[in-house]
Amino acid sequence: MGKGKQPVAKRRKVEPAGDMFRELDHDPLAYLVAPLAEQDFLENNFEQAPVHLKASQARQKVFSALFSKDSLDSIAKAKAKGKGPLRFGLDVNAAKYSDGLRKTLNPEAQAADAKALNKLFAGGCTLQLHQPQRFAEGLWRLCAALERQLGCLVGSNAYLTPAGSQGLAPHHDDVEIFVCQTEGQKRWRLYKPVGGFKLPNECSGDLDPADLGEPTMEVTLQPGDVLYLPRGTVHQAEAQEGHSTHITLSTYQHWSNADLAQRVLGAAMAVQKEATGLPLPLRQGLPVGFLEHFGVQAVARQDHGDGGKAAAALAAGLRALADQVEERPAEMLMLAADDLSEDFMHARAPPHPCQLPDQGGEPTITSKVYCRGQGWFRVMNRRVGSPADGQDSEDEADEENDNHAHGNGHKESEEDEEDEEEETLIFPEAFGPTIAKLLASMQDQPVAVKDIQLPGREGSEEDLAEFAAYLWKSGVLCTS
Repeated sequence: MGKGKQPVAKRRKVEPAGDMFRELDHDPLAYLVAPLAEQDFLENNFEQAPVHLKASQARQKVFSALFSKDSLDSIAKAKAKGKGPLRFGLDVNAAKYSDGLRKTLNPEAQAADAKALNKLFAGGCTLQLHQPQRFAEGLWRLCAALERQLGCLVGSNAYLTPAGSQGLAPHHDDVEIFVCQTEGQKRWRLYKPVGGFKLPNECSGDLDPADLGEPTMEVTLQPGDVLYLPRGTVHQAEAQEGHSTHITLSTYQHWSNADLAQRVLGAAMAVQKEATGLPLPLRQGLPVGFLEHFGVQAVARQDHGDGGKAAAALAAGLRALADQVEERPAEMLMLAADDLSEDFMHARAPPHPCQLPDQGGEPTITSKVYCRGQGWFRVMNRRVGSPADGQDSEDEADEENDNHAHGNGHKESEEDEEDEEEETLIFPEAFGPTIAKLLASMQDQPVAVKDIQLPGREGSEEDLAEFAAYLWKSGVLCTS
């Protein structure tokens, strides 16, 4: 249930955006966890405990428009008539779980047209569509808004299961999951994390039901219901009378303190300064002959050498690094945060056009400007190892507008790949504070173009207007 390719703004969509989706744009988390208060959910459930959130009539109506079996039929037909059909293994998987065994039943022919999908569905297979927000307007808006709110990637899958069938074996995932029931009913059984190991950073694979113990929760989801599952929650589900369709929204994959620590360590290794680089104990070499006394070979012959000293030296170095992080949090976390940011900004969903305000006219020296949308853009340092390394340090302003495609792992075309080159605006490092101030501006607190502070010089009126116009043309700024 991890993240994959994100929706492409310019791609023709199967369904038009409707006003019913507007409430998804502002505070999608509150929308999903209602009737619970958002803060109550974050304090008592997030990363802690599953919770069943029953539908309101309004949410039932919205969810029914998000995705259905008819949606998959329409998408398959539209793709077949367009650039090519959906593909088994990449876009769609067919699976069936029976007698304690899950089988993937993708045909040898890769084309997943409507006829092939309906045949598998009639044979009892669950159909899983990967990242349906690529094709469904409402899901695109929901995923983009949730990414903006959470500040990390959000993936999605659609599951269509025939009546009385189960597609997947019991398992747990490495993501936080919001199960959104859009059609029919599905019975869910939840179990404790395997071995009591909470918040795992890897998926479990298929589990033997005999090893699960008694369910901790059993619930039948109705259209409009949401079931939240912390990562590590073992689960299985079976459609009831009539077929079932549900969407999973998955997030927080590789988004833990351990992942941040890994980036902090990597960033410190790249810095050659005493204050923010690796502390001396971590820079010191390993004991002579270290490999002779550690690893499987050493364990097999019960040879640990002087392992206590090696472990103590490593622990001392890590403690020294931890002290640096506490003493200089902004400096020590800056490069690590920018590293995470670069991955996020390049792989996230672009905003839906409905989520962006009108830009107004091109700014002049007499105009006031403000950021087109909080959370859609970010200033960051270039990643160590990027093509610009060895040149003057530069900042990046990542552009997330309605004209560009984002992917995570694979693209659909060379054109999409070319678009990615246009998503990053590169400026000299000194421009960072100026751009950051503009990105923090809002409609009710705009910045006068004449008051923009260009670094290192007093910009002429022509320079200021040209700078503002460039950011406006790039989709970053609006005029008041």
